[in-house]
Amino acid sequence: MVHKARNLAKSQKLKKKLPQNLSPTYQYNQTGNYESEPWPKGDGPGEQGMPYKVLPQFENYAERSVSEYGMNIAVSDAIGMNRTIPDTRLEECKYWDYPTDLPKPLSTRSKGAHEATGEVVLFLDAHCEVGLNWLPPLLTPIQLDNTTMTVPIVDGIDSNDFHYSSTYPEDTHIRGQLSTGERCIVGDNKGVQLVPCELGTVDGPWQYNEENNLMYHTKLGKCLAVHKHNKKLKMLPCIAKSNSFKWIFRSFEPK
Repeated sequence: MVHKARNLAKSQKLKKKLPQNLSPTYQYNQTGNYESEPWPKGDGPGEQGMPYKVLPQFENYAERSVSEYGMNIAVSDAIGMNRTIPDTRLEECKYWDYPTDLPKPLSTRSKGAHEATGEVVLFLDAHCEVGLNWLPPLLTPIQLDNTTMTVPIVDGIDSNDFHYSSTYPEDTHIRGQLSTGERCIVGDNKGVQLVPCELGTVDGPWQYNEENNLMYHTKLGKCLAVHKHNKKLKMLPCIAKSNSFKWIFRSFEPK
């Protein structure tokens, strides 16, 4: 696969001068400025990320939907649009204060990125759910340095019963899955890690390669773009576990 300059398109640059002294601050046992009250525990199907089994009369529909769409649509229809999910962040994630004048994100894909006038382009998959306080930790590193691309940790939602599961053990955000020659640099107490590749949130001028139509090809295209233009990529645990900008992706590939 050859990476070409035309795979990147420019949109409106961020005109205002980015502040350099607005790093997030941590104060133990003091709730962060973006933290909200924990979600109330509902009693509907799938609440708190629990598995849900459809009633017998819907089992045939469930099986057909898994075959056709790669996920159990009967369960998806049964659970609430805004169901609650468990907060799997590290405990410290609840005690970070983030800048109050963060850039405004624009949720879009490649076509929208051409016309983007917002300060930050935010890439979201349709098949995802987000947890408490998920956005400020994504935006803060970009506000401090707009050459940075930020990425949340992705947890899992089962494609059959939609139960929620964390990617990492309860007390850590590190798991050894790097290939030969790759390395992971663990940062300071902010929990920032520099990683080889991923997708996520990026300053306005960058977008996906339009000619790549497969999920992992788009990730590779974004990765090459970040590398070619000497950009920074940060993976932020407080956006995945238990708080912050956690993305929860359903396992939607057909078996």
